[in-house]
Amino acid sequence: MKTIHTAKAPEAIVHGGLLFTFGQIAINPASGQVEADTIEGQTEQVMKNLAALLEEAGASFDSVIKTTCFLSDMADFAAFNAIYGAYFVSKPARSCVAAKQLPKNVLVEVELIAAACQPPYRRRESQAAFPVLFLCLVLRFQPLREGFQVLQRVG
Repeated sequence: MKTIHTAKAPEAIVHGGLLFTFGQIAINPASGQVEADTIEGQTEQVMKNLAALLEEAGASFDSVIKTTCFLSDMADFAAFNAIYGAYFVSKPARSCVAAKQLPKNVLVEVELIAAACQPPYRRRESQAAFPVLFLCLVLRFQPLREGFQVLQRVG
């Protein structure tokens, strides 16, 4: 298990090739404060925090498997979903629930699980997500690795 620390967002954990984020709220890492007061502004900050953690884990929004979203008011769902959908175009599995009160009285909190690829197999900007995920799987799972070697010998 590895803990990821970045100056751009709170920490997360990588274990077994998966990234598990802590619930991300709209804290600006530069100031340590919640600066936005609208659902749109807070959702954008949450997405920036998640993007920083994904990047540090060698992942992207396309490698997200599951999200859990908490809203302080379900009436904000449409505004939240418009911004959420612009980031999560791959449409991972999602749960979205109303919470009576969130930390620091924010309007939104999001946590996620994503396929992560740690160094030295970190994704570069010029690489597509699928080949990197495939490489992570081949290198991580022995049966897949052996099958890949057989395919190389046959082909």
